[in-house]
Amino acid sequence: MTLGLQIEASEPLLTDSEYSRFTEFFYKRTGITFEQSRRAFVEKRLGNRMAATGASAFSEYLSSVRWGAANGEMQELINALTINETYFFREEGQFKALVENALPDITKGRSRSNVIRICSWPCSTGEEIYSIALYLLEYWGAVDEFDIALYGYDIDSNVIDRAKRGAFSKRSISKLPPELLANYFQHDRKEDLYNIVSDLKESVTFETRNVFDPPNLTGDDMYDVVFCRNMLIYFDDKSRRLAVENIFNSMKNNGVLFLGHSERMSRISTLFTPERFGEAFGYRKRF
Repeated sequence: MTLGLQIEASEPLLTDSEYSRFTEFFYKRTGITFEQSRRAFVEKRLGNRMAATGASAFSEYLSSVRWGAANGEMQELINALTINETYFFREEGQFKALVENALPDITKGRSRSNVIRICSWPCSTGEEIYSIALYLLEYWGAVDEFDIALYGYDIDSNVIDRAKRGAFSKRSISKLPPELLANYFQHDRKEDLYNIVSDLKESVTFETRNVFDPPNLTGDDMYDVVFCRNMLIYFDDKSRRLAVENIFNSMKNNGVLFLGHSERMSRISTLFTPERFGEAFGYRKRF
């Protein structure tokens, strides 16, 4: 018998104090905040997880998540409460700025033995980092002059698994030029999915990773470019600053950070300097 199946749709799953306890707990683990206006969404997803685990009360469920690190439920909860909305060539102007302005500047004077490292964080189901790979192949004239390493990180393990599979819906690929779709994807008519070619899948390293638990990088392993678009809007000021500091510490000097169009570094940190790259804005790492 599970609580999630017995509550009327109009009856709150949590009391006000329980909702506060839960959102505070989730914030401490992930940095993500949920306003009162998101309560119905949170309670629905939380109720689903309680039903899936057989928890008969909120306190029982929270206790099992808090202390049961080995059972993987915290990751399941994160997966349930994170929203991943993306498609190929979203905010394309920044990809154009990357190949026409940022990379030519970053690689000026660089030895060809140096690897160019580009990271998408959060990468969701992979459309952004694969878009970057396509843009490099198609539109960066120096693409064959350097080794390029691409990375995709996300807190949601489900979307990382989907990114690794590289199979996309018609909606995801709807903004792609027809010639790129023909050259780099194979249409699975039975499933009506578009599978990205193996060479591109193998060119990206995907990992489940929290921005508050960044990789410990030094020297040449650090990133030249980071795309961190539309993640900081889910954080409060303290979490935004910490996330930006962690990204800063994982980037090479002179590296470039791209944020979402609604995000402004001036409201978060002075670690980066705003800079125009062609028709797009990015942020240069201060050093």
